[in-house]
Amino acid sequence: MLYTSQDLLFFSLSLCVIWLTIFLCFVLYYLAAILRRIYKMIQIWEEGLQKISETIEVIKKKMEHTISSLTLIAESIKQVIEFLIKKRKKGEKGETRIKNE
Repeated sequence: MLYTSQDLLFFSLSLCVIWLTIFLCFVLYYLAAILRRIYKMIQIWEEGLQKISETIEVIKKKMEHTISSLTLIAESIKQVIEFLIKKRKKGEKGETRIKNE
């Protein structure tokens, strides 16, 4: 089996190559597992960011709707106040007529 030192060298080299191959297989397996976990984490983050983006869009639309509603309400209140001011001025003019007569 082992007749010379060269045979011993080749035998030890073959064992080293076998162990190196096994080691590289484990490294590749764990590297693939790590990359898979990273990919899943990125997907989860993207889903979370998508939900946050959708929530922000909903809030933005509600705020725009609220602002437009408040604008309409403010215009209505302004017109009511203007109407009351005009009515009060007409009423004051009428009171001065009554006082003068």
